[in-house]
Amino acid sequence: MVVSRLHAALINLSPGGTSKELNASDAMRLLNDFDPVTPVEQIQYDLAHELLDDVRLDAQLKVSHERIKDAVKAPGTSLTDLYGVGPILAGALIGYTGDVRRFSNRDQFASYEGVAPIEHSSGGRVVHRLSHRGMVPGRFLLALVAMLHSLRRVEHLWSTPGTVPASKSRYRL
Repeated sequence: MVVSRLHAALINLSPGGTSKELNASDAMRLLNDFDPVTPVEQIQYDLAHELLDDVRLDAQLKVSHERIKDAVKAPGTSLTDLYGVGPILAGALIGYTGDVRRFSNRDQFASYEGVAPIEHSSGGRVVHRLSHRGMVPGRFLLALVAMLHSLRRVEHLWSTPGTVPASKSRYRL
């Protein structure tokens, strides 16, 4: 998309147009050879430079995204099989948590992340609440995964015919 916009901007700047295939080095060469004369040409020239920066950033983002995908696949995790968990969220969870095999059971993992309930009782009343200990970013990421799962359940219920009463139909996502 950005390359198409850059191509259109360069066509406006160069009288002969540009070739059908455009890459960043050709665009840079064209912009270096061009000397804007009018204020309109200057604005188009500046826009083309900004678009060229965006094209380079797009390429860097694609490379970074591929590196993250490879890094998430390396430990053999199944996090990305969960609904809504892509390589970025899985990479963040792995980054904050580390190797989950170091926890002997799920209770240790829950304590480490700060999502294990702790008893907070007074008198005869027994109350549980979440611990304030643990990794705050990890707790946030786990909460995000939980919200995505609950959203999936709601979407599934509402997409099944006859499961949403007519009075609740205005709450469709």
